[in-house]
Amino acid sequence: MPLVPSIFPFWRIALTAAIAAGVGFAVLRWRFKRMTISDATFAALVVGLSVLAWRLSANVPPLNDDPIAPLSPNDWLCPILTYVCLGLYVAFHPPTELARWPQARTLLTAIVFVVNVLVI
Repeated sequence: MPLVPSIFPFWRIALTAAIAAGVGFAVLRWRFKRMTISDATFAALVVGLSVLAWRLSANVPPLNDDPIAPLSPNDWLCPILTYVCLGLYVAFHPPTELARWPQARTLLTAIVFVVNVLVI
């Protein structure tokens, strides 16, 4: 029997989403000083919701099993959804630091990847 279950409970998925959002918010406030608190908050909210949505909808053994230890298909795919969701968000609500948004989006995507690998 594997040490890590193939189906994760809701609390663990929610914890992963909350950590990704919290770390994302902290990094945005630290790295992008001119970004408003509301821009950082909404971007972090998009991060958390995208992780929650993906991990809940893709919480199946074929996507959670690690064919390349310690990385599962979900670990690779979840950041892609976050990247797309952040792009959709900024298309309708441009942040104050629009010129540096590609860097922020890339950092948030990398954070989601690392949090998914370490937490879930």
